[in-house]
Amino acid sequence: MMELFIILVIAFTLVISFMFIPIILKMLKESECVRSNYRNKIIPAIGGIVFIPILLVSVTFLILQQTIQYQEYIRYLFIICCMGIIGLLDDLIGEKNIKGIRNHVMSFFRGKLTTGFIKASTGALLAIVISYTESGNAIEAIVNFLTVVLSTNTLNLLDLRPGRSTKIMIVAAVPLIFFNLSQIYRILPLIILLSSAIIYLYYDLNEKCMLGDVGSNIYGITLGYYCVQLLNNDIKIVIILLLAFLNILAEKKSLTEIIRNNKVLSYIDNIGRG
Repeated sequence: MMELFIILVIAFTLVISFMFIPIILKMLKESECVRSNYRNKIIPAIGGIVFIPILLVSVTFLILQQTIQYQEYIRYLFIICCMGIIGLLDDLIGEKNIKGIRNHVMSFFRGKLTTGFIKASTGALLAIVISYTESGNAIEAIVNFLTVVLSTNTLNLLDLRPGRSTKIMIVAAVPLIFFNLSQIYRILPLIILLSSAIIYLYYDLNEKCMLGDVGSNIYGITLGYYCVQLLNNDIKIVIILLLAFLNILAEKKSLTEIIRNNKVLSYIDNIGRG
């Protein structure tokens, strides 16, 4: 019975993803919500907004089933809607000439409020909420807070080429799901996002839309949220060190240039693109 329910949830998500993604992208194009990508091709921006209605519909379907995790599902919807909307704000009116969290924070203390600062502070507040509800002691709370914050910011930093953040989300989500199948009801929202991301990857790789901060924020905070729930502290500390290194590196060098100059990373990055 449980297997049938899981199949039904995935099938339902795939159906609404096939329905919602093209019509939302068409709406963005017709409303001239477009932008030049890295090749100066004019395509619909904020493509990641598709995940908000998909998750709302699919996760609400789970909530209506009155499973034991329904309160967790409601909390997850609250988290991704907050980060998605803040990402959307940054996509639409964000200051493109200010880069990096440090510069946004410095701008705030100089009297200039930026959407980047709003995004960072909102992400930090949500990370506090997650760490408070999922931690048993102060050390675990700090580890969980850093896991969520760094995961969210890293997916945002990497979203500079078609399909890159979506690939990373898929690659990270698969082992999280595979090694936690015993907690299948808990991870159903992650399975829903993975299913819709697989469909979205086609549009992303073929430059039919840009993911935008709205999408990368949803990817990042979802991965952070489920890492906090499913992994032990030792694994989370390793993840924190890796993500902290990438964030520091991004402040000093171009991650895209590093990927391009490495044959293995460049090959993986270009798979399916075109």
